[in-house]
Parts: sequence; structure tokens; C-alpha cells
Amino acid sequence: MDMNRTILEHEAFRNLLQAFARPGIPRRIASSISDRMSALDLLADCLMDSECSLSHLHEQDASTAGRLALRTGCRLRPVHQAEFVLTGTAGMSDRMGELGTGEPDYPDQGATLLHLVEEIHREGGAWWWTGPGIHTRIAPRIIGVPDSEWAAFRLANSSYPLGLDTIFLDREGNVAALPRSTRLEEVR
Repeated sequence: MDMNRTILEHEAFRNLLQAFARPGIPRRIASSISDRMSALDLLADCLMDSECSLSHLHEQDASTAGRLALRTGCRLRPVHQAEFVLTGTAGMSDRMGELGTGEPDYPDQGATLLHLVEEIHREGGAWWWTGPGIHTRIAPRIIGVPDSEWAAFRLANSSYPLGLDTIFLDREGNVAALPRSTRLEEVR
């Protein structure tokens, strides 16, 4: 067992938990990580194992999903069966309905979307976020998510506790979370 790697994974997991506790607030996945691929590998190491399933939304993400599956031992599955779904910045609102949002008795079985984006900013977005972990409301700006997708996120999470949990990961190794409990409203 590599003690340094274990410490790094613990730091990353704590930071990911903080990202879900404070939706929309960017956090570095780990202090020593400053690029997307290293951050994605670390995120996969924290979340996935041989009991998990992974898919991707676009063909250009297939090789990355395959590499993560090999790295973690998770199984590749069709989008509608996957616990984790990887997508880049190609857009996904047309495929959002394929992702699992859980069942009334098992809402935790909804998918977790790993959304690779360009940049994450605390302010300047076109959608208000409200809900647990947000004092009043915030409007984070996430570059790489087309404006049309925010309405799809709102719809996917409109039947809480059913919905999608989303982890945004940017080029610098920062993460921000959009839990299914967060409500979205367009800034007017």
C-alpha cells in the first residue's frame, strides 16, 4: 500500500464531500493536482471499484471511460444502466433522459454524472442555485456547459429525491457539485 496515494485519495474524497455540502462552490480536488486527467483519475479512484458501472455519452469520451474502467475495475455498461456517466463538453441535454434518476423506493440509485468542463467560477452564471448547503442563492458560472443544458438539469432534478448528482471537473483539477437536491431557476 502506497501511504502517499492513500493520503491523496482521502484528501480528494474529503474535498468531494465538501463540494456536495456546498453546491456550486469550486474546490481543488487535491492540493497537489492541477490538471484534469490527474484529477479525473483521482476522482475515479475515490468513487469507483469493481462493484460499480460506468458509461459515457459521446464517442469522444469512450477512450477515457475505457481507461477509467481499466484503472478502477468497474464495468462498462449502457448509459441507462450506469451508476457513473462521463461526458465532455459536447453537450448532453438531448441524452439526459437516458440517465437513471433512481426509483421512489431507491432514489440513491440515480446516476452520478461526471461532467468535464473548461472552468468553474463561483459567480456570473445565468441560473440561480438554491437548496441545502446554500445560504440563500448562488449563480456559479461553469464554462463548458451549454445554456440549454441547465433547463435539462432542472427537469432531471424536479422530482426530488429522484434525480442526478453531477460532479463538474475543470481543466485545473477543480470540482463543483450539483446535487439532486439543488433547485435551479433562470436568472432574469
